[in-house]
Amino acid sequence: MLVTELYKAIPKSVGDEKNIDAIARNPDAEAVRRLRASKEGSDLDFDDVASEIRTFTDDANHQYYLAPNRVIQKQQRPKWRFIVKRLYGSLVKLSAQPK
Repeated sequence: MLVTELYKAIPKSVGDEKNIDAIARNPDAEAVRRLRASKEGSDLDFDDVASEIRTFTDDANHQYYLAPNRVIQKQQRPKWRFIVKRLYGSLVKLSAQPK
């Protein structure tokens, strides 16, 4: 009962980041490490990230994140900071690759 309530109290973003579901299913540390490593190395391609950055900057230049429009949904407009943070993290990971 207590474990269930603690699990429900964990925010979804933290649960996804720390891979809480995998820990609950299999508390073996090595298995959790393998799952986390496979998730982090998920096919980052520079062309895909560059395309996503171009799309984001075009939308930002058109001020789609500030004013009401039909391009960016209302719920997504305030989340632009998280998009930037994710794209920056992707660029940092890509910069560590030799190619």
